[in-house]
Amino acid sequence: MEKETKQKPVVEWWQSPDARPELEACLAKLNEAPDATDPISIFSLFSQALNLPWAGKGRLDNQRKRSDSQGIVDILLAIPASRQEELCDAPEMLALANFVPHIMNVKTLRESELYVPGEAIPPKLKSDASVEHRQLANALQRWRDERKEEARSQTLKKLGTLLYTVRSNIAHGEKTMRGPDLAKAERDRQVCEITLPMIHTVEDVLLDHPTQKLIAYGTLKPSEPNHVVLEPLTDQEWLDIEIEGTMIDLAGGLKGFRWCDSRTRHKAMLLKSSQLPSLWGRLDSFEGRAYRRTLATALVGELTVVAMIY
Repeated sequence: MEKETKQKPVVEWWQSPDARPELEACLAKLNEAPDATDPISIFSLFSQALNLPWAGKGRLDNQRKRSDSQGIVDILLAIPASRQEELCDAPEMLALANFVPHIMNVKTLRESELYVPGEAIPPKLKSDASVEHRQLANALQRWRDERKEEARSQTLKKLGTLLYTVRSNIAHGEKTMRGPDLAKAERDRQVCEITLPMIHTVEDVLLDHPTQKLIAYGTLKPSEPNHVVLEPLTDQEWLDIEIEGTMIDLAGGLKGFRWCDSRTRHKAMLLKSSQLPSLWGRLDSFEGRAYRRTLATALVGELTVVAMIY
């Protein structure tokens, strides 16, 4: 009888040491998002964060001249197939695709002689300007009907195009050749509110679910006094890891950690649990204001993973 052999985990491009500069810059942007107070600022930070991995992949692939739109499509298509399916099946994807009125492309509006700010947009122009949103809706429906690789890839391509469209819309000011578009700021806010859950899901799926991973370097580790807080998680998996940064002594004998302050490595443990998202609120309250939950990198051997840390 042949012995069963375990399949080696897939090593993704962003886990390479060569990708660390863009990955760490991406996480720094994502860690700024909780401080933002309006949907446009939050979406802009997520968009800037997403721009860094596709720039990094372009550098590693020696394809620096590709467009930003193609860059986001490339990193979506580089996600392993099982997580691509997860992204296409996410409720956030369905909600975005089915949302009406459809998101319009500001560039298409501005280039049309029929567009006059403050006046009703002609139906034909409205249809032309919302083609990216309709294409996503159509591609997603095809995926849901067929469950084939080509339909899945098309859905991700159309998602990347629509996210780029929203990003570009925000970059445009209110000035047009036919006067100021005073309603644009409110339209941008509404579109960002619609799109934020999807771009948040993209970041989480792209980086292999950091919201389902916790770096523990103190009393939350197994056999430590506060490990009991994690007892509701019934699917716990623990790994020995190293983290790079500065360990700090706090009042009461507790430890703190500053990620990326140095390249000094410290021993820690990584908890993986699909149930962690349901426990973050309780953990945030337990840790208190002295400990802020952020994204950070950790090393399993020399392989980079992304997880939450306090």
